[in-house]
Amino acid sequence: MNFFAGCPEHEIIIISGHGDERGLLLPELSEEVKNKYPYNNVITAEDFAQFVQLNKNIVINASCMGSIKSFADVFLSRGASCYIAPNNYPEGGATLMYLLNFIYEYYPKWI
Repeated sequence: MNFFAGCPEHEIIIISGHGDERGLLLPELSEEVKNKYPYNNVITAEDFAQFVQLNKNIVINASCMGSIKSFADVFLSRGASCYIAPNNYPEGGATLMYLLNFIYEYYPKWI
């Protein structure tokens, strides 16, 4: 998560993972690692609020339910120029196609 704590220089930041109404879901950790890691099972909007620092970055959260209001509020209040995310459980292929189309259509200078 240190990536988000230092005002990333990338224009677009893509968060890719699994999510639900609670937040971003994390893989299951072994007990010896779990006790040393600050986040277990889920990273919530409140967790992100503790360390996110952005500088007019475009944030695309490709995880399911990424558009819950608390997530959008945190990223926008911490400096994102916009926050884009699905408000349900899209097919993985549809999410990938959206991301590719977004980058192709809105950022042709990269191609």
